[in-house]
Formats: sequence, structure tokens, C-alpha cells
Amino acid sequence: VEGPQDIRFLKHMGRILNKHDQSHPDIEDDPRIGIIPLGGSTLNEWVQNHYLRCLDLPEIHIYDRDTQAPPQYQNACNDVNSRGDGSWAALTNKREIENYLHLDAIAEVYTQINSADLVLQDQANVPELIAKKVHESSGAPTVWELLEEGKRGKKIRRAKKRLCDEAASRMTIERLDAVDSNGEVKGWFIKIAEQLT
Repeated sequence: VEGPQDIRFLKHMGRILNKHDQSHPDIEDDPRIGIIPLGGSTLNEWVQNHYLRCLDLPEIHIYDRDTQAPPQYQNACNDVNSRGDGSWAALTNKREIENYLHLDAIAEVYTQINSADLVLQDQANVPELIAKKVHESSGAPTVWELLEEGKRGKKIRRAKKRLCDEAASRMTIERLDAVDSNGEVKGWFIKIAEQLT
């Protein structure tokens, strides 16, 4: 995965899915599974150099689609999928991992936000939307657009962390099914389970 927040999200989803159907692995408690954040500038290095080759185990890579066309990590996915060693890589169909959170789970964490004002589309930048709403609800004298880029970035990172941990912990199988009607997240865990047999 790209970063530590993605790990938190996936651990929560694994717990939820496993509770509903034990064929989905609980990746937090299964000793056969190791999760490594590969994001940022080093991701392509990990893929190109295949640093984990010596383990002789298949790898599963899940990357955010983001908004670039083509997606930033499309070539990395193609490289992993062409290895021929059982490794598999996928880009999220939605913009990023936070787009798989149900609005009710988010609203339970961010009680200061009027959730009726939120529209979370599949390609929306959810952490930025939430950070902006929190900032606006705080009564801060500086409007969001005039904040220094560094301050906005810090608020977005804080929102991302809370979303992937606190909001993800409030997800249920019903909420996941509602926001992921195609079963994409379940599909990731099915793929992980296939590699464990």
C-alpha cells in the first residue's frame, strides 16, 4: 500500500469483513500477512527492484487511483502484474482509500460538521473536503483558500489520519456494501485469501 493511513484503513476493513465472513482474512491478526507502506518517491523503486523477491512469496499491491490520467502508479501495477510469480496489483476504482468510507461513519467522528452539507463523490478528495469543513466550522478568521499551503496540508494529513482510523473503525458491513456496491474492497481481501492457500 502507499502509506500508513492505508494500512490502518485496511486493518479495519479486514476486521469487518472477517467478522462477517471468515474466508476474508483479518490482516491485523494473521501472521502470514505482512503489510509494507511503499508510497511516495520510493514506490517505483520497490517495484522496479523487486526488493522482496528473496522471500519467494507473491505480493499484493493496492494503490490509490488519484486523479491523474493515466494514474500515477499504472506502470507500477503493470510491472507487478507481469511478474508471473502470482503477484497482483490494483488501482482503486475510486480516487483514494478514503472514498470507501460511508458518510455516517465520517459524521460520527466529525460531529462539528453538518453532514447534510457533504457530498462525497467517488473522485472527490475526501481528506481535503473534511479538513476544509472542519476549518470552516471552527470559526477561524482566515478562509480556507487563503491559508498557507503548509497549514492546509497539515490539516488534510490530520483529516486523512482520522478518516482512516477513527471513521474506518465505525464502518460496518452494511456501510461498506452501501459505498462499495461493486465489492471492490471485498475483492482485495479475496485476492489476499487466495494467496494464503
